[in-house]
Amino acid sequence: MPRRSERQHQQRHAAADLGLQRERRSAWTSAGFPTSTGGGGASASPTIQAEAYNGQSGTSTEACGDTGGGQDVGWISDGDWLQYNNVDFGSGGWHTFNARVASGAPSGVSGTVEVHLDSLTSTPIGSFSVGSTGGWQNWTTVPSAISTTTGTHTVYLKFATGSGQDFLNLNSFTLS
Repeated sequence: MPRRSERQHQQRHAAADLGLQRERRSAWTSAGFPTSTGGGGASASPTIQAEAYNGQSGTSTEACGDTGGGQDVGWISDGDWLQYNNVDFGSGGWHTFNARVASGAPSGVSGTVEVHLDSLTSTPIGSFSVGSTGGWQNWTTVPSAISTTTGTHTVYLKFATGSGQDFLNLNSFTLS
């Protein structure tokens, strides 16, 4: 799937800033999996869809070519972030973050995803690097160790790259 031009990307963000982007809503199946955007809490053990965020900066959603379709969060670059409220890690303690990612970034362009709890400025509980996967819809799962976590938290995903270019599409994540 071709990337949007920088102008189209800026126009989309301008529309969102003006409040013209559709209201984000949460819909949960009986299994507790998020099926659309925005909304309430989530158990960390099922798959959490990236587009089910409660807050974001710098990103947009697009049609997803990964198994299951739906949407992914794209146009992710340096300084962007996603927020997921009321993620329940339970009492057993999760220690692995598994992200479903794709990247069509040019050779030499990569970035880091940091996982923060309760604040964008808290010490990350883990992070992982993402380079090109061969295409913006060429999906792979990247596992990463995180500090063992229990309880209910707001999860922030913070993105960093030195290139200043988009480097990542995110479809979903799980914690185990």
